[in-house]
Amino acid sequence: MRFKIGHKLKPHEVKKNGIVLFTDGTRNDLLANQFTCEAYGYHFIDGVCCAFTPSPELMENKNVNTFINNGHNNEPKVAHSTIVNGSHHSVQQSYGCLVTGESHTIAPLTPNADADAKEFYVNNSAIIGGSYGHVSQSGQVVIGGGGGDGNTKGQHQVVFYTLSGTTTGASDVTLYIQGDTNRAEEITLPANSISLFELNLTGLCTGGSSGTPGHYKSLHQVGTFAVTSVEAGNVYDAGTTTTTASSGNTGTPSIVTTTAGVFGIKVRGLANVTCTWFAVVKLFINKTTQGTF
Repeated sequence: MRFKIGHKLKPHEVKKNGIVLFTDGTRNDLLANQFTCEAYGYHFIDGVCCAFTPSPELMENKNVNTFINNGHNNEPKVAHSTIVNGSHHSVQQSYGCLVTGESHTIAPLTPNADADAKEFYVNNSAIIGGSYGHVSQSGQVVIGGGGGDGNTKGQHQVVFYTLSGTTTGASDVTLYIQGDTNRAEEITLPANSISLFELNLTGLCTGGSSGTPGHYKSLHQVGTFAVTSVEAGNVYDAGTTTTTASSGNTGTPSIVTTTAGVFGIKVRGLANVTCTWFAVVKLFINKTTQGTF
């Protein structure tokens, strides 16, 4: 097939799933934009050139990773190894994620202009039901609670996080989402919101010259965390804290609220005592778009 006038790409291969790959005469397996795709008589579906529409649609992005789009009116933008089920979803820079329901969004807190910048992706997150849910960080599990007073995503939702870290001495250690010290993500909450939180945390001594393997601590805390504007900061009510069990020497956990919008968890360790810490946080988020406070 010859190049059409005004186009630098022409079709090279039609995959079994209907995706049309293009060539510039030197490089193969290229994706075309809508203008070029339709010039050759194909269909531009959800950002990808297709010869036909399978059901469910198995789509491929430019890095030859895949996402499954089982629904309609969804907008996947660089979705690697992600499953999208339902309708009216928007997915941007995700990896290993799952979306099901209606009118959800997955997008990083700060989307990066470089679509290949995987360090900015939302990894290993899921929206498992409801509508108008919003995932913006890795490791989140969300249930959407509807559009709220502004009919926008992320206003009413239930969110689960897991965080972990290790103390080896008498200093503070921050617990990070999924224990990933490279990404170093902490829980971030939206402005003009109030959240009821439930924290369950366990610490287990694994050694150290002054540590006794098997010593442990478990803690349960319920409280309220309000985020006003970014400038004003946070309002924190510790609510009820219960040390459900403790044996021996481990460390002292605390909630850190010094950074606006950040729900931080730190543990002050003990000298020469090594402990691993694991936290599960459940948040009930209520955000407004009708005013600021």
